[in-house]
Amino acid sequence: MANCAFSFYFLNVALKNMYPETYNNCLMKISYCGVYCFSKVQMKVIQTRKYISNKYNSFLLSYPSVKKYINQFCEYFVKTQDIEYISDGEVIETSSKKWLLQNYKKVEDGETNINKMTIYTNGIHKKIFNFVPFEESQYNYEKTNYNFILIEILIYSEIKKIDLTTDDYNYMIVGNVINKDFVMYLLKTHYPKYVKNVNYYYKGNLDNYKITILDQDVNEIKLDAYNYLTLGKDDYKISSVKDVNN
Repeated sequence: MANCAFSFYFLNVALKNMYPETYNNCLMKISYCGVYCFSKVQMKVIQTRKYISNKYNSFLLSYPSVKKYINQFCEYFVKTQDIEYISDGEVIETSSKKWLLQNYKKVEDGETNINKMTIYTNGIHKKIFNFVPFEESQYNYEKTNYNFILIEILIYSEIKKIDLTTDDYNYMIVGNVINKDFVMYLLKTHYPKYVKNVNYYYKGNLDNYKITILDQDVNEIKLDAYNYLTLGKDDYKISSVKDVNN
C-alpha cells in the first residue's frame, strides 16, 4: 500500500512538472465532473424524498421515527447544497454558494451572466435570482416588513390557498419576483397534489392561472401569466410582461 502511495505521488509530481498546462486542465475537468456528478446524486435524493413524502405521507405520519431517519439520510447528502437551478418549475441541478464563489474566476468568459432561475436558501429564507450569482454581495437579503393576508390560485375550476411564508420556507424577501416561472416552481415544489389534480383534469396546463392576493392593507391584487409582482421592503410593484418585452 505504501509503495502504491509513493508511486502515485511521484507520478503526480512528474506530470505536474513535465506537462503543467495539461495537468491543470485535466485536474480542473476532473473537479468539475466530480461536482456535477455529486450534484446529480443530491438532486435524485431530493426528488426521492419528495416522492416518498407525497406518496406515503399517511404511513410516515404513523411512523415518525421512519420519517426522521429518511430526513437525516437525505440531509447528509444535501446539507451543503444551498443553490437550486430551476427549469420549467423543477429543480434540474443543485450547487452551493461556497463552490460558486470559490470558482468565480475559473468560469469561462460570458458564463457569469448566465440567465437561469436560481434560488438561494439560507435557513428558511429563499432569495430568487434570474441569473447565477457569482458575487458575495448578491447573496445579501432583507425580509419584507409586511405579509399578504391571503393568496389564492385558480386554474380552471381548481382553486387553492397558497403561502409565500410558512414555518418551512419564506419567499417574502426584498427583490423576489412573483412571476410565471416562480409560480410553476412554487406549485410543483410545495403543492404537488394540486398540480396532480390540474394535470389529471386539465392536461397539465398550469400557465392558465389566476392569482388573487389580499395585501397588508386589504387591497386586492390580480396576477396571471402576463404580469408579475416585485417585492419591496415596505411595498410591492405590479408590472406587465409587455413592459419587459418592449
